[in-house]
Amino acid sequence: LFRIDRDTIKDEKMGQKIAREFSTTKGAILIGTEMALSFLESPVHESIIVSIDSLFGIPSFRIEERIAHIVLDIMSVTERRIIIQTRVETNGIFARLQERNMLTWYKEQREERMMLGFPPYVTILKYRVHGHEAYLKDIKEKIDAALAEFSPDTFRTPSKKVKGEELLNIV
Repeated sequence: LFRIDRDTIKDEKMGQKIAREFSTTKGAILIGTEMALSFLESPVHESIIVSIDSLFGIPSFRIEERIAHIVLDIMSVTERRIIIQTRVETNGIFARLQERNMLTWYKEQREERMMLGFPPYVTILKYRVHGHEAYLKDIKEKIDAALAEFSPDTFRTPSKKVKGEELLNIV
């Protein structure tokens, strides 16, 4: 049983060593995160993907691209079969991956993004400003005035860098 993830691999040499041992050990099992893919130099017989559903919780319009990239990378190093544990089996990305029909998925993504107003049909900017309350209030007023035609969303979050400061986020 071998493991490759950020908690166990301290440097590149260690990752390469474990990947080599895995590939030369008969009947070996490798448990790893996405990081493990960068160390595999030879194909594996079977792959099992678990907990991929958690990625859908990441608030990004590009999350299906990331999931597709991960699964396609795993498919490229797997000789026989891939098992994906998921609760969202009706999701378009898994159906298209199973069909090996990424062109249809790509077209569906473009249509969805156009309908929702996501890139490449719009440009999304995120601007963050650190500071104390009075400074952020002044900046917010200036940005609201300058970008009024775009109706930016603004929200504050505590700053992790400086105690007593906040972050003003403008999207």
